[in-house]
Order: sequence, then structure tokens, then C-alpha cells
Amino acid sequence: MNKAGRPKGTKKHGLKYLTDSELQRFNEALEEKGNLRNKLMMRLTLFLGLRVQELINIRMSDIEEESHSITIQGVKGGRIRTYSDLEPQLWRLLIKYIKRYKPTDHLFDVSIQTPKNVFKRYIRKAGLRHDLSIHSLRHTCGILKAKNNESPIRIMLWLRHRSVVSTQVYFEEISFKRDSQEMNSLMRNFM
Repeated sequence: MNKAGRPKGTKKHGLKYLTDSELQRFNEALEEKGNLRNKLMMRLTLFLGLRVQELINIRMSDIEEESHSITIQGVKGGRIRTYSDLEPQLWRLLIKYIKRYKPTDHLFDVSIQTPKNVFKRYIRKAGLRHDLSIHSLRHTCGILKAKNNESPIRIMLWLRHRSVVSTQVYFEEISFKRDSQEMNSLMRNFM
């Protein structure tokens, strides 16, 4: 955390995350140009709000095909969370990848730089702003859950935060954006 007590990748008035239209463009670029591995890496990162190290640390022993679950070993504070509620489409993508590539130890046998490079490649293909990083997908996950009115505690657990204080930034961000949009609308109507 930085001096202001905000999570990595945040700034005083907002988080770096993909807006709805940016996320749509990113997904379109990924769908159009992405290979199976890249699609799975980006979709797992977004859906589970993974940190890069958590993504590349996923072992085959963390995936339970019978119960359709995946266990994530958190890198901060060692938090472990098992997710049994993966979207069916994401689960099918995961199984397709496993059947095709037959990983034995880690799900992805890549360096920590590989997912970062993949993210940047698809950000460029989608024509999105260059200040985004793969960690922006984690923030996008939190924002989407906050917009969906999930409780701060539920989001804290989903993202493997140590404290609900870290989760509050997502609610502050959507509140800040909503207030800014309302103010702009009022100003346009006033002028």
C-alpha cells in the first residue's frame, strides 16, 4: 500500500480499471485474435480478480474437475480461497485448455512477464489507453462486483483482501463516478 493507504494501482480519485466499453473492446480483441492460453489467462484473471503471481501459481492440483472448483493460493497473507462458482463458459474453456495442452504441474508454464505482455498486446489491439496494466483486470473485477451491489465483505473474500477497507475503494469509485456524471449533467442543464 502507498502512503495514502490505497491499494496498488489506485490513485487519489479513482482506480485504473476497464470501463464497460473498454472491457467490451478488450474482450472482442481477445476473442478475435487470442489463442486458447491467452483467453484463459485473461478470463481467469478478470473473473477471479487474480494478481499475476496468483495466476501463474495455479497448479493442476488446485483444479478439481469433479466439483468444478479451483483453489487460489493468495500471495498476500497466504489467503486461500476455493471457487466453485466459475461461469460455465469459463469452466469449459479451462477444461478445453487442460485437454489440449495437458499441463502436469502448473496450469500455465510461463514467466510472470508473459501474462503482462499478453494483456498489453490485447490492450493495444483494442486501441485502449496505455496506462492500464494487467492489475487493472483485478480492479475491473472489484468494480463489476460493486456495481452489481455485492456486499463489501463478499468482495473482500472474493478478491482475497486482508481487510474490508481495501474493498471500499470500489464503492468509492462508483460513487465518485456517479457523482461526477450527475454534476456534469447539472452543469450542462444550467448552461
